[in-house]
Amino acid sequence: MTSKLNLSVVLLLLLGRLTTSDAQCVFNWAPGPAITTLQTIPGKNVVNASTNDHVNLSIRFYDREEITSTTPGCMGACPRYYQSYINSSYRVDFSIAPLGYASFDAPNSGISNKTVGAARIYNFPANGCDLGTNLFHNYPVTLFLNPTWAPTVDAPTPPPVTVTVRVTDITPVNSVPAGHTGNCTDGGILTYTWTFNYNTICPTYLTRSPTTSANDAWININGDHTAATCYGTPPAIDIVPFCYKAGPPLPPAAAPYYSDRIINEVFGPQIADFLLTDLNPDYVEINPGLTTPDEFARAIFPLAIPATFVIDNNDQFEDSHDANVLLKPIISFAFTHDAIVNGRVGYHFSLDYQCNGASFINTILSRRLQAGLLSQEPQLRKQH
Repeated sequence: MTSKLNLSVVLLLLLGRLTTSDAQCVFNWAPGPAITTLQTIPGKNVVNASTNDHVNLSIRFYDREEITSTTPGCMGACPRYYQSYINSSYRVDFSIAPLGYASFDAPNSGISNKTVGAARIYNFPANGCDLGTNLFHNYPVTLFLNPTWAPTVDAPTPPPVTVTVRVTDITPVNSVPAGHTGNCTDGGILTYTWTFNYNTICPTYLTRSPTTSANDAWININGDHTAATCYGTPPAIDIVPFCYKAGPPLPPAAAPYYSDRIINEVFGPQIADFLLTDLNPDYVEINPGLTTPDEFARAIFPLAIPATFVIDNNDQFEDSHDANVLLKPIISFAFTHDAIVNGRVGYHFSLDYQCNGASFINTILSRRLQAGLLSQEPQLRKQH
């Protein structure tokens, strides 16, 4: 049995497509490396905020198990395999301290603890002895900084507000693929804490770094753009970055003027750039509760979770957009062929940037399928 065959056997076992008797390999599963943070929003753990701000909190993490076998020929060249167990589940707990200055879900809601689940959003492909890693993201959680978090005579500077998130593996004990041994439940807990310091200094405008969209033009999402990022890293092929510099300068202080300040994005509802007649009659029939183009746009093109950005030491932050929603299989069912090939599939919505609860820049983000001779090109446009 070759290493290549062994890898195929393991993959089939993990997918539940091969039984132990078929493979003649018994694998032992065990908790591997600790649950690991990949990304957090906000992206720094100590930031500046103020009353009336809200914060979209999220953590992206991954968890891998260790797989071994004493059955001769089943491990190939790998002393062990690493793989995310496909049926793993996690509990994500958020808690606020001290009490009274902030709350979850709404201002002054009184909710200081919030428990949510996590969704698998991506699978990193196999690479050598690593057979694939699942990336998870918690379900949405919004923190509101209450009006009580404000200066008083006795406390001119309000105390910092902290939010701690704990990720716990709640996969049932001894859960492993049928016919194998071990346990996939990680006994460890991933913990991360944000600290929000009171600071009312906000920018009043943003200056956009030059990109191919400098004149608010439509941008091909397939990599034809050559957008410059804030940090000099070439963008992914299906991502368009927008780099913003906060202003104005605040002399006599030296730059940076706004570093560590949080900025929120706020989305308006989706507005259709198509007609009812552009929709497939079969799709309309199975959605009797939808009656207007805008209602269909909101069903077909769901919005992403709004982000919270942190201004860096160059008084900059970066926001990126894609148009992957235009490539989902539902498009070919929801719209008529004529609408797709003639460029009548698209929508737009408002995207505002806020500081201290007030919008200081307003944009319109549009996405569409541009008609082509052989295929349709997903495009986006951001109007400032």
